[in-house]
Amino acid sequence: MSSITTSTDPRKSVKYRFKRFVKNIQVFLGLKSKERAEIELRIEFLEEMFVNAMIEAYTEITERLVKEGKNVDKDELAILLAAYR
Repeated sequence: MSSITTSTDPRKSVKYRFKRFVKNIQVFLGLKSKERAEIELRIEFLEEMFVNAMIEAYTEITERLVKEGKNVDKDELAILLAAYR
């Protein structure tokens, strides 16, 4: 598996950029604080689902590679999750 490089700048993370995008849309639409809070709760739920799906997919791929006798980097999942966060 190829290695993934991550930046130490939190503003370059996918999560940060997505949250900024959503916040800009909320401001553009002129949403009230209650509406923004509801949207943010939904986003947190979707983020959790996304992370769980990444873990499940990575686990499945890793198990398949191990069965095929290929070398698997055990830290790859941690790197992927760090890149997202």
